[in-house]
Amino acid sequence: MKVTYVWPNYDGVIHGVRIEAPTDAFWIECSSDEAQKLLSFAVPVSEMDQKRIEDWRARGFSNYCFLVTRDLRIVIPFWWSYPFDNLWNAYSPFQRVEPIEIDDLQQLRNLNSIRR
Repeated sequence: MKVTYVWPNYDGVIHGVRIEAPTDAFWIECSSDEAQKLLSFAVPVSEMDQKRIEDWRARGFSNYCFLVTRDLRIVIPFWWSYPFDNLWNAYSPFQRVEPIEIDDLQQLRNLNSIRR
């Protein structure tokens, strides 16, 4: 797995989970097998998220992408274009970082913070 973008000071609500204090959110790119493991961290595992992964696997996708907060409260699969999609208009909160290889999501807790 690798971290390729960071959303510093993420706060808000996503999939019904409210972030009480701003925290960094990381854009994780991973393989199909790693994606299945990441879904086990999602609380609760959304049926929609599971179907999204199954659909990507059926289409032959080899790269899966997740938004994961530092505290691991949010682990959600997204389309690969999310960090730089036009939905942000001229502003994306994501910052590109040199790819950081990780073996376990727990390693996100110890990555250096990135602040704007």
